[in-house]
Amino acid sequence: MATPSNQPLARGYQLQNYTIAKLLSAGGFSIVYLAHDEHDYPVAIKEYLPNSLALRKEGVAVQAVSEEHIALFRHGLKCFFEEGKTLARIQHPNIVRVLNFFRANDTVYMVMEYERGRTLQKEIQINHEREGVDEKLIRSVFFNLLNGLREVHLNKLLHLDIKPANIYIRKDGSPVLLDFGSARQSLTAEQSRLTPMYTPGFAAPEQYRKKEQLGPWTDIYGVGASMFACIAGTAPQPADGREKEDKVQRLEQAYGDRYSPELLALIHQCLEIDHEKRPQSVLQIQKLLLEPGSVPRKKGSLIHMIKRKMDRIDSPETRRSIMKFTVFQESRKGGRQYNQDRYGYSYSRDALLLVVADGMGGHLHGEVAAQITVELLSDQFQKKATPIIHNPNEFLHDALLRCHDAIYNYAITHHLIEVPRTTIVACIIQDGIVYWAHVGDSRFYLIRNGQTIAQTRDHSKVRKLVDAGIITEEEEALYHAEKNKIYNCLGGSLLPEIDIGGKVSLNDSDAILLCTDGFWGSLSAAEINHFLSSFPVLFSVPQLMDRAELRGGAHSDNLTALAINWHENTEFDDTEAFVSTQNLDINTISTHIDDQSFMTAPEISEDDIEKAIAEIQAAINKYSK
Repeated sequence: MATPSNQPLARGYQLQNYTIAKLLSAGGFSIVYLAHDEHDYPVAIKEYLPNSLALRKEGVAVQAVSEEHIALFRHGLKCFFEEGKTLARIQHPNIVRVLNFFRANDTVYMVMEYERGRTLQKEIQINHEREGVDEKLIRSVFFNLLNGLREVHLNKLLHLDIKPANIYIRKDGSPVLLDFGSARQSLTAEQSRLTPMYTPGFAAPEQYRKKEQLGPWTDIYGVGASMFACIAGTAPQPADGREKEDKVQRLEQAYGDRYSPELLALIHQCLEIDHEKRPQSVLQIQKLLLEPGSVPRKKGSLIHMIKRKMDRIDSPETRRSIMKFTVFQESRKGGRQYNQDRYGYSYSRDALLLVVADGMGGHLHGEVAAQITVELLSDQFQKKATPIIHNPNEFLHDALLRCHDAIYNYAITHHLIEVPRTTIVACIIQDGIVYWAHVGDSRFYLIRNGQTIAQTRDHSKVRKLVDAGIITEEEEALYHAEKNKIYNCLGGSLLPEIDIGGKVSLNDSDAILLCTDGFWGSLSAAEINHFLSSFPVLFSVPQLMDRAELRGGAHSDNLTALAINWHENTEFDDTEAFVSTQNLDINTISTHIDDQSFMTAPEISEDDIEKAIAEIQAAINKYSK
């Protein structure tokens, strides 16, 4: 059995003077382990390993996936060093402490103090069921956390990703600020396949566009949003949406009987859209947190309290089941000059959209057709998911027809010789049920316990030959000379035949895969089934991607895959790729679209790497005295 790409280092593996104990978290950018040093002292070790740029194919060594990714991989190293240097020069009890930084296995590792406790996000989830986090705890946690943040700002640095998931509460109740994430944030500007540099709901308006306006007030917005989540149980409306129409709930209206008016007013002051109206330093917030709050307004009658509790239980925010899933997405250009595939996903509190489009290379501007399709489908989802899609099959059918018309209109407007064309596969998940539709030969798979529960049927000439019994699927279809010829697509002069799939209830750990023919065309059904059944998508899909690209050779097609594992009972709170909509506001839509833009990263040499490591070690030695 082949070893999945980027699987974590094995338990018991000796990494210099550290012994790996277990995996703590795994995301698209790094893997974090619990380990013990030679004195059995527990530490957390963060390994630089971006899934879209590097692979661990055999043993423990890490390699860039291709020659073109070497520069980006090394630029990521440089950014990872910046995070190490940032943390190494700050020694504060409320900031995660860096103990060591070294190079091994052709990548780099950052060793940090291992903290025992739980995230503020978990604290919110526990306490929200009991009417919210206690005001005394909010004041204590954030007053002490701001001591650490003040030290960050004094060093002329910004965190830029303050949120409950990055605030850890030790067992003694003291908070520590985690994951400065400067590496992932900087790398995003160079490599669009990684996650955005901000977290919707907790990011300030200036993080979306006006970078020159960033300052301590930007982190203060994140502090306010985190305190908001402690009370409301959900993040406030994303800042970019607030600038169009501010729908942020006034906390005093719903929670004025449990929290002091001073605390609620402070939170809204931190959440001002205009950065000049927010507190300009953490000291201002700390002074207000120290002042005793006045008594909350008098509670209503017992009947009123019961009614409010029942309204809360039956509200749209709590009526539907919370979605939990792990997502992985990647696209490679293969042997082609450029990538015409596009993909993305969007989700509200109660509905999830996945979409993959394959711009047809035999026609001009295929990438334009694919881009229009993904963006327009996502736009329609944002408008119609309120927070559910009322008729998913109808939505998919109408939205794909709208995409077809938009591509045709684009061609007319831009006086193109021919209309761009693309295949498309998309699915909607809500209430634990998946619905899907496709046009062309991009595929949808639903895999459960070693079985393919559902799979789309290609709109291709070869598929017709298989259905007619003229050729066999496994033996001949994969290698047929006309396997890439399809008779149905978006764009072109004919209306598309939109194939609406079934309606299937999901089980815990089900795997859903959307992919282009460049991905599945070199893989057998048994391979896809085996890997998606045996391993999480974070590990299985990169392995399948490697196989498909290798078999495609120098002339391989673009290959793209977007996959999720559905979760009902399992939790992966510390994994970057894990998504839970429990704390997502009912009016919030989170969208992740990859446009496959490619930028050339600045080169970093071996000497640069060694110099950066030496600087970090020097900073650790200097500031830990």
